[in-house]
Amino acid sequence: MQPVHQGRAAEKVLFPILLAKGKVAISNMFFDTTRAHVELAGARAIDCVVAEAKDPSKRAPFKGNMDVEKMEKIILEYGPENVGLVVMTSDLEALSIGLYEGLNEDYLKYRIGQMEYLAARLDEAGIRACDMVLIC
Repeated sequence: MQPVHQGRAAEKVLFPILLAKGKVAISNMFFDTTRAHVELAGARAIDCVVAEAKDPSKRAPFKGNMDVEKMEKIILEYGPENVGLVVMTSDLEALSIGLYEGLNEDYLKYRIGQMEYLAARLDEAGIRACDMVLIC
């Protein structure tokens, strides 16, 4: 275990272990520093955010969701063995809903349940999944 002071420092330590040239990392939408850490490790960062997120004029309740169909196509295109990790920035919806709702236990169970479901499906495909709540 390597203690670090924040998430970006953890990425700098963890990503070179999971990623290398020829590997891809998939996210709903990478932060710029996270994308840089993926690329510094030699891998390719691929955003799989839903289409409405890329249209500023389109109103939607939440634009940070993963485009699951696109993610599945990328996994098939590159092969599960070449997907170094999947990063979900799950806290974005909590921020859009607000702090009060984000602390509601039922809501937290719902959001964590979504992450656990996705992680289980990725695990079945032989792909490691990391998120900001549970580190691999």
